[in-house]
Amino acid sequence: MRKIITFAILALALHKVKAQKIYPTDATWKPGIKVFVVDQPYKADLLVYKVEHNWQAKDNRGLWNIVEHPWQADHTIIFVEHSWQADLNIYYCRNQYQAGWKNKQLKSKLD
Repeated sequence: MRKIITFAILALALHKVKAQKIYPTDATWKPGIKVFVVDQPYKADLLVYKVEHNWQAKDNRGLWNIVEHPWQADHTIIFVEHSWQADLNIYYCRNQYQAGWKNKQLKSKLD
């Protein structure tokens, strides 16, 4: 019985974690979403927290799992050198609870 309860609690906790599988590249000629990393959270459209595991990757709430191959990814992001080149400005936050959209109008870019 304890194993069933433990499994149910774990499954519920994992269900609450929402992220996306992201393949990053610097190749601006590839199709994808152009992203610029800002140095302050108030400048960002999206606050991003990197999760460690693939199974955590769901939904569109700023929790990203960085994958090694493009075929594993939900989205390809292209890092650009200037904010004016970007479709989206992001900031990497330290805690999972901080992740989320600051500019909800751009949320459709990662749907």
